Amino acid sequence: LGENFESFDWSHEKMSGRLLEQIIDTQYIDDDCISREDCRKIEDLIRSSCSDYKIQYFKENHYLREIVANGRNSIDVDKFDYLARDCYYCGVQASCDFKRVMPFVRVIDDTICFKASEIWNIYEIFHTRASLHRRVYTH
Repeated sequence: LGENFESFDWSHEKMSGRLLEQIIDTQYIDDDCISREDCRKIEDLIRSSCSDYKIQYFKENHYLREIVANGRNSIDVDKFDYLARDCYYCGVQASCDFKRVMPFVRVIDDTICFKASEIWNIYEIFHTRASLHRRVYTH
């Protein structure tokens, strides 16, 4: 990146999409295992929250685009995954219960919604993230 680092338009979702493209283009995934179209659908789910990305699939059922990268409220399975993983490997106690959130999720009016009684557990997701930033990521 060198001198162009300041102008480099980087996002986790954009880089994940590029990585997936590279995996597809270099044929590390056999077409017998997963089709190129299915890989493009996966990229759509990953990059759907990026403002500069043009959605190709899942134009209906908008809630599907909130599962992996939720640009509406940032509560998504990617966050569950990296917070649980980072807490485990860094020896930090997570203050939220990721397994408890999922049974209380419903789709209402094409939007992923959470049961009101889970507000404190959801708050703890963001508290855990803030704690990891203070204690691990920027330590």
